[in-house]
Amino acid sequence: MIMVSLLAFCRARISEIHVLTVEDPLNLDWRKLCAHRKGLIRGFETEVTRKGGGTCWCSINIRATRDEDGALYYEGIVEDITDRKQAEEKLKKYSENLEEMAEDRTKDLRNAQEQLVRREKLAILGQLAESMGHELRNPLGIISKKLPNY
Repeated sequence: MIMVSLLAFCRARISEIHVLTVEDPLNLDWRKLCAHRKGLIRGFETEVTRKGGGTCWCSINIRATRDEDGALYYEGIVEDITDRKQAEEKLKKYSENLEEMAEDRTKDLRNAQEQLVRREKLAILGQLAESMGHELRNPLGIISKKLPNY
């Protein structure tokens, strides 16, 4: 019944839906899949198309089993995981956006650090120039005092 409401088919067509859920919407050969996985499929996630044309995500669990006569059939549960998939997609986009923001912030911090280093170098150069100027003015001051004014 869950698959009926999930894919938006009317309840009167349940016998058709049984065929649809196994073959048409998912286009999978369940016999081969179950044989390959030793008769059990767990957490198989796929996107299916609803009757109205929309899509939804499903998690499918199926196991192959036999009835009293030995006929093979499949039991399973189909869970609508559309909300989870949408949340995962939002989280992925948010994570990508967060990474971009971190990269931008890192660039800004590197630029600020480079400017700070440049300013420190200029400040040191200014102090050196001031010190050299002072060292040059002292002897020149003494010499100019000794020379007569012209």
